[in-house]
Amino acid sequence: RIIWLVAAILLVMGIIAWFSWRIPDRWHLSLKNFIIWMILIEIVLTAIFLSQFRESWQKDYTRESNYFTIQVVQGDVNVKVLVIDHLIHSYVRPGEPTFLLYDYTRVFAEIVKYIIREDPAPRVLHLGGGGYVFPRSMEAVYPESVNEVVEIDPAVTQVAHEELGLPLDTSIRTYNQDARLFLIQRKSGEKYNIVIGDVFNDRSTPFHLTTLEFNKLIKANMAKDGIYLVNIIDDYEQGRYLPAFINTLRHAFNYVYLFNTRENEKNAAASTFVIAATDHRINLTDYTKFITEDGKGNITGNPQDGNKLEEYLAAREPILLTDDYAPTDILVASLFR
Repeated sequence: RIIWLVAAILLVMGIIAWFSWRIPDRWHLSLKNFIIWMILIEIVLTAIFLSQFRESWQKDYTRESNYFTIQVVQGDVNVKVLVIDHLIHSYVRPGEPTFLLYDYTRVFAEIVKYIIREDPAPRVLHLGGGGYVFPRSMEAVYPESVNEVVEIDPAVTQVAHEELGLPLDTSIRTYNQDARLFLIQRKSGEKYNIVIGDVFNDRSTPFHLTTLEFNKLIKANMAKDGIYLVNIIDDYEQGRYLPAFINTLRHAFNYVYLFNTRENEKNAAASTFVIAATDHRINLTDYTKFITEDGKGNITGNPQDGNKLEEYLAAREPILLTDDYAPTDILVASLFR
């Protein structure tokens, strides 16, 4: 839009300059008058531009932090969209904390509902804040839950408060630091029943949050019956990151489950997956019956059969991600070719 505005001004300036050369001498514009005309025309065109696109320029928000380019743009039906660098990170409907637009957040909600069905007061650690979509949902749906967020960028937290409607008096507690450093420095205290991992960027992955050593650190801060839920993006058939991530989790946890947001993962291509890692077995048949209310309702996250997951990993011979070797950027590079 700005380019079109500049082009229009330059075009008008060119036309006036051409006429001032072609018309009789007595009608020639002096330099002073020419400048005055240009200023008037620019004012008129700018006013038209701002009036025409008033909704967009009034509602868009951009901020450069020490870590990211943060944008908030107006979406549809009172939805605000949080964009971090090139990634649409969150869709937020202020005043409606249970609004979950992204499929993976609904998968999180389904798994949490099943896991805490007998104890709706879990202690939850959210790695990555973003628009605080899932922490807000947990706070609203399970008011007795304890929610802590580790968000590396304080500007993201500030934007969530100022632009995305996160109340200043929220019960959600935020720590603005690196997730791994937080866990290392955390004093001994109550263990977490649930850990939510939502820290992955659009074209890069914080490699130090994917390794075996980090997974063991997560496990050390979890209750014995705790569960670690992570969302990642990859191509199911061709991707190398998904199998490596699952394989690495299996070296720290007894059970690892894959949930796909599409019915057929082979047709998923580049898609979002949720991985659940825990030391207690989940009966997937019972899980599906519980979420669908014996088949009467829908399910967002389709759990993959354990044998199928074994075959998937065996066919790919995935690497083990460690602090010494975690080429995550290379593993996800195929998604952006």
